[in-house]
Amino acid sequence: FGNGEAWSECVGDWEENKNGAYFGKMREISDEVHKHGMKFGLWLEPERAVAKSEIVKTHPEYFFDNNGYSCFLDFSRDDAREYITNKTAKLVEKYNIDYFKFDFNDSITYDKSHNAFFNYHKGLEKYVSDIREKYPDIYIEGCASGGFVTNINNMRLYDSVWLSDNQSVYETVRIFKDSVKHVTPAFMEKWGAFLSAG
Repeated sequence: FGNGEAWSECVGDWEENKNGAYFGKMREISDEVHKHGMKFGLWLEPERAVAKSEIVKTHPEYFFDNNGYSCFLDFSRDDAREYITNKTAKLVEKYNIDYFKFDFNDSITYDKSHNAFFNYHKGLEKYVSDIREKYPDIYIEGCASGGFVTNINNMRLYDSVWLSDNQSVYETVRIFKDSVKHVTPAFMEKWGAFLSAG
């Protein structure tokens, strides 16, 4: 995504990059993946946007600022939640999505509504539930250890959780060991990347 700019400058504008990466051919790739009997998925960070993204400029009321760069979708607002639900649904339909990795690469430090993020998390739960209701066969992986929301309560929302992109053998063991204190091991995702010998 990102319309030719660095993806990190366009977080929140979940539109396919027509000027780079797959140059607008994502649906063709999805069709090819499905043709081989595999599932097609996207990485998405629905909770975060950057201040210079188009959605933050267009609807600043949907977000609250964290540090001048990252903004967070205010899931306690019905209109903000409906926006990201509709955007996610359009991605599912456009690219025939079977799988989402919902990531969260920041930490919210302060709830300006003074309710300890209770309403925020209730809205996040509704968002994921609404996507599941609309697309009951979709697989959703949670990845939010950086956002401190990977916990046993949130296991209800996801099919699995990805603990870390750090692939050091030693760090992976440490992260797994610390994570089993608050996440059911059966939900911990492990990935494999395979290269054909042919």
